[in-house]
Amino acid sequence: MPAANGVPNRIQAPAVLIYGQSGVGKSTACIRALTPERTLWISTERGAIKPASNPDLNPWHPRRPREIVCLAQATGPNDLSVAREFNAAVEKALEMVQAGEIANLVIDTISSYATRLDHLVHEVIGIPREYGRASRAVGSDIYPRLRRIYQTVASVERPRRSANAPAIWGATLVCLAHEKEPFQAAADRHTGAPAKTIAGGPALPGKIAETVRHDFDLVLRADIRSVGMGRAERVFAHDSCDKLWPTKDRWGIVSDRARDGLGLMPMDLGAILRVGLSREAGAEGAEADWAILRAFGKREKVSADAMVEV
Repeated sequence: MPAANGVPNRIQAPAVLIYGQSGVGKSTACIRALTPERTLWISTERGAIKPASNPDLNPWHPRRPREIVCLAQATGPNDLSVAREFNAAVEKALEMVQAGEIANLVIDTISSYATRLDHLVHEVIGIPREYGRASRAVGSDIYPRLRRIYQTVASVERPRRSANAPAIWGATLVCLAHEKEPFQAAADRHTGAPAKTIAGGPALPGKIAETVRHDFDLVLRADIRSVGMGRAERVFAHDSCDKLWPTKDRWGIVSDRARDGLGLMPMDLGAILRVGLSREAGAEGAEADWAILRAFGKREKVSADAMVEV
């Protein structure tokens, strides 16, 4: 809703999905971006925030994020501890959001939780994988958890830094996921026709990997790439036209290979969030943050004066 001066007086906090290979730096990118006292981690694998204890990786050291560890395993058909533990962590996180204790929620990783849940529904409960039954059962648990987060935080306003600052509603949600490669199935044995290539992306079972992306404002792939002069960097890669490695940017600020040629930027989640929220508030963002976004190739900002009305 715009205010009288044209600046929105309500900004919805973003939801971000970052996927990439294990060890590429997804957790570290979040640690560097999110103030620890205002961040809660739901950790579903061992050592998810160990980088927080490293002063070379954590600019806030020795301040560290709060963490809820979810490592339960099901031991029998009646043992639903995997889902119960994760659900309890989500409910605790939402209580902290509503109480104004946290402004950021990180799930590290949603892939590890989905893997445990997939083992529960297929190996323990015995739901077969035929026709995607097991993966649909996994999705029927994950989707309500995400919807519960979205619906709850949408009605919670963060404390404002100043009286003139626009309201930011909800907590910034960052879901981290491991990466799966695109898959080329064998040709049809009856017709010989080549099978459709299945896209890569977040390592989630079945159709969840395709449909879960719709609920996020930013979907970024974390990778290590050569950025010139033989120099390798940890980067966020974004190509809106790449169907095998899907990414998304509703803000339109991340370097996009489909438009800019390179589609790479330093793995600086903080710069992305600061510029995105600034734009929603009617400002352009700090030049230092824009310099980070343009580090691997100049990305021109388009001013309102340069646009043509049609």
